[in-house]
Amino acid sequence: MRIAIDGTHSTGKTTLWNILKIDKTYRNFKFIPEIGSVIAKRDYSINSPIGWMELFKNKKKYSNFIDVLLKKQIHEENINNNFIADSSIYRICAYAIINNVIIPDDILCNPFYDIIFYCPIEFDFIEDEFRYDFSRENVDKKLRELLEKHHKGKIIPLTGIIQDRLALISDSIIF
Repeated sequence: MRIAIDGTHSTGKTTLWNILKIDKTYRNFKFIPEIGSVIAKRDYSINSPIGWMELFKNKKKYSNFIDVLLKKQIHEENINNNFIADSSIYRICAYAIINNVIIPDDILCNPFYDIIFYCPIEFDFIEDEFRYDFSRENVDKKLRELLEKHHKGKIIPLTGIIQDRLALISDSIIF
């Protein structure tokens, strides 16, 4: 199964992903981390909200960043047929579109996932040394539009407390 846990930033995706990753029930899945955070820290030296703002201001650099993310995400998903990804290609495209970066025409034409567990904005933004409170609602809106228009598999909204979300994930995945 090809699964993504999706939503804008600070909606609980990574928390759920980390819990599933250590749960032996899901040991046959490859866990793909949020590619954007990995590449931002490693290749772009982004370690703070200010670093993100600087990247957004430099359209050429941000466009290159999006291109790298898409290629890496597609590569990771193509070499693994049974995975749980901490966010999806749709999310990368949502960020790109709201920041006026053109994405390749064919990028959204393929069915990438059997299930997308969508985490809506239910919690207040949690500020930390890495995340930023920028365009959260806009990213969420664009992500929902892209999912509704392009995603061919199941979209399962995850709401409520962590235990409720985990129960819904468990009930939805067929082993």
